Amino acid sequence: MPRWPGRLMIDGLFLVLVGVQISEGIATGGLALTVAGALADAWYRRRSLDWASFFTRWRWLVAFAVWAVFAPFFALHAPSGTGVGRLFDWLALPAMLRAFQIADERQRRHLLWAGAVTLVASALVAGLQHFGAFPDQLTMRRWNILGWNTDRVYEPVRGAFTRVAGLIVCREIPTRFMAGGLAFHRLVFSDVSCLGILFGVAVAMRETGWRRLLAMSIAAFALVAIVAFAYVRAGPAAVLGGAAVVMLLGSTNRRRALAVIGGTFLLVLALVVLIRPVRARFASSLTFAGSGDRPAIWETATHALETSPVVGIGLWRFRVGDWVPPSGPALLQGFGGKAHDQFLTFAVETGIPGALLFILWLLSLGARLDPSTQGGAFGWGALAYFALLSLVHDPLFHATFSMAFVLALAWALASGSRKAARLTRPAPSA
Repeated sequence: MPRWPGRLMIDGLFLVLVGVQISEGIATGGLALTVAGALADAWYRRRSLDWASFFTRWRWLVAFAVWAVFAPFFALHAPSGTGVGRLFDWLALPAMLRAFQIADERQRRHLLWAGAVTLVASALVAGLQHFGAFPDQLTMRRWNILGWNTDRVYEPVRGAFTRVAGLIVCREIPTRFMAGGLAFHRLVFSDVSCLGILFGVAVAMRETGWRRLLAMSIAAFALVAIVAFAYVRAGPAAVLGGAAVVMLLGSTNRRRALAVIGGTFLLVLALVVLIRPVRARFASSLTFAGSGDRPAIWETATHALETSPVVGIGLWRFRVGDWVPPSGPALLQGFGGKAHDQFLTFAVETGIPGALLFILWLLSLGARLDPSTQGGAFGWGALAYFALLSLVHDPLFHATFSMAFVLALAWALASGSRKAARLTRPAPSA
């Protein structure tokens, strides 16, 4: 078999790994290269492939994909092009897994260094954006060759609460801005970077010396940047849960793991308490306006679900603003976002069976991971993080996170599956 399919897959992984922090276009191009290389690899190995075993391993993914695409047609609904594109991210998981499996040790190190450098660079850029040490909006628009929505990083931070005409509001701080990192988007920067934080924690749990120190330093720096510069709330909270899972599963010393978990929680708590705008941001989540009126959003999504509970309204067809009644909250009129609950969104778009198939698919991935390995612990932490984040957000709404999450799962399966662990575990002595 020629070497070029493998080279194509590795180069594609590199572009996805870097692109998820920078641009959807770069990441999508890398994903296409990885899939193309995997298809060529399968063609050259077609006579030796066990297709029955392949479909058995991926049966829940295939079941979810088939249901999500075809079930809504029974209610005369069809998935949107964007929905099919996001589904393609998940269908690319076997290709990404194959790419990681054929990568040698040197290529894996290069990929890890590329991810670490991009994560640190994004956190540094977020700091510059936060303090306004950045070109003005007009200059950024002229330099915008990758299609970023650069205006989002010029949103002033809301500081301490103040009272205006009897109403309690948050006063803006015009010299501080909500940062978005290299992606120029707060939620994308946070959600993708949190996966990098979890990987850094997983590495630190098994490495020693300077490698452990470096991994924990990068993870801590990225976490501080997310909380102190991007002012997101759900991401840091969810990543704490995911990190706890990684530490408890991946550490050989549970007492030390509990100490690190406690220290990480205290670090985030200190940032929230000591930085007044961050404190105000978290406090605003207790109000309807600060939380984006999530109860009304969930009520609207539930109403949409009731119209087609079995087959759904079509993948990526749900928008809250399309279902809000005229008497509904003005904040949601014309709102283009989704249900702020990934599982509820899938239930609306693919029906309750589709949402259950998606959950079964995630659980089947977890069952294939060996939590005693570094990759298995990371995979379980990533699944826990995604589940927690999905309770209050639609992280798959952003293509870069969708691809980043699939990339993380591919790495976990390549290095932490139960099959791989059995092959590498030493045989018992006689």
